[in-house]
Amino acid sequence: METLVYLALATVTATLIGALFLAPACSLGFRPLLSGYTIVIYTMILYIALSAAVPIFFNNMTSLFYPEYSGPDKFFGTLVVNWLGILLFVGFYQFFSRRRRVRISAHSTGHPISPRVYLIAYILMLIGVVMKVLFILRSGGLHTILVTRSSYIAQNLGLTEQSDNLTLYLGFFSLAADAASCWLVLEAMRVRKNLLPHAMLCLIVLVMTFLITPKRLVLIVPILALMTGFGIYIRPLRINQAPLFLLGAVVFSMATIAGRIFLPAYAAGITVLNFARLDIVRKFAIRMLSGDISFFDATVVGIYGREAVLAKFGGWWDTFYRPNLEPFLYAIPRVIWPWKPENLVDVSTALRAITQGVPLEKAVGGFGIGLVGTAWIYGEFIGLVFCMGVLSWSAVFVDRFLVKMHYASPGRILIFAVSATVLFHLYRQGSLGWCFLSFFQTMAVFWLTIVLLIYLNGRRSSRVLSTSVPVALER
Repeated sequence: METLVYLALATVTATLIGALFLAPACSLGFRPLLSGYTIVIYTMILYIALSAAVPIFFNNMTSLFYPEYSGPDKFFGTLVVNWLGILLFVGFYQFFSRRRRVRISAHSTGHPISPRVYLIAYILMLIGVVMKVLFILRSGGLHTILVTRSSYIAQNLGLTEQSDNLTLYLGFFSLAADAASCWLVLEAMRVRKNLLPHAMLCLIVLVMTFLITPKRLVLIVPILALMTGFGIYIRPLRINQAPLFLLGAVVFSMATIAGRIFLPAYAAGITVLNFARLDIVRKFAIRMLSGDISFFDATVVGIYGREAVLAKFGGWWDTFYRPNLEPFLYAIPRVIWPWKPENLVDVSTALRAITQGVPLEKAVGGFGIGLVGTAWIYGEFIGLVFCMGVLSWSAVFVDRFLVKMHYASPGRILIFAVSATVLFHLYRQGSLGWCFLSFFQTMAVFWLTIVLLIYLNGRRSSRVLSTSVPVALER
């Protein structure tokens, strides 16, 4: 049976690699590194192939977090379901894009930017940075913020982050600096002037965001935007650079999660790991990587513990409603909705409740299950077909938006980065509720800032002769 597991993992990996060669091409004839389609395939490589390889090769086919749902038979079945999901996504993508072959705009110059719009971008960035500084001061200082980024260390030291409503609003609206700084870097790339100083300012802003924001995934949009801008304005990024992109994604994942562990420990004066003990370091690295991409483990539970998950919620409707629809109501103030739930209850919460043997509301923690596992819980193979169809249609929509980009302005590049990140979250989180809470609600100020800059620049562009050179798109 173990041989079948290795064969299934090899088949999944080969299928994902082959799927990259079906990525949409650009108007210059090559396949760009970044598109809606490729973002989903990269996510599958990380959260299926790599996520499965960790317990299979480094932990004797035993899940680190759900050991009772381990073994070659369960791993083989889960790999087969994931393989079907990959085939469905690729097949649906080709089907939805059949009438008009998706060929992405490769490069263009865009509209000139007025000094007034530049000034507004600088002001927004400055205001956002000031808000970040005020957030740090009102939260008890940088030391308190660093320590409280680890709830375990903070609890042991008796520290809590001082976060009243005003402080939370400061952190929320400070993301205007991230959007404005990215916009300025992209514009510097477009005109090829003053790139280094703008890049340094953007780096400072993003480092501040990483330090004060619990969710490190807020960095994905800026990274995708800057990479897309580099590929359009500076040097084309092609699909054959995918291995480097995936390696960078793993390094980013490991580095940011290590920062969430070691920075609080350093601030608290605690030694987390003895680097002289290589055996301990190896186990720590494997567990850290598994914890960050533990979706395969969770998918095993979703497939083979489906009935138990439904039972935890009390039936199919509650299993669908609470993770997917109820979180949208969280935007309603508690003054209007006094009985609003305190915390989001997700499918991942049910998995943890099963393994801990506690009721759903008392479960602590949980790991993301992803779209494949969630789809199987909702409707087994029919649910998988439906969810992969929705994901494929969404990817085609994003890539057709790129086709319609007659010029690649910084604002449109940022819109693409936002859209591609939605695809990432949709596959990674597996529920609409988490997409809303972890992205739209958290990043609302970011994309509203983008819309504002696009609007202001659009008003300027409508009064002057465009200097853009439209790219001839093949249909």
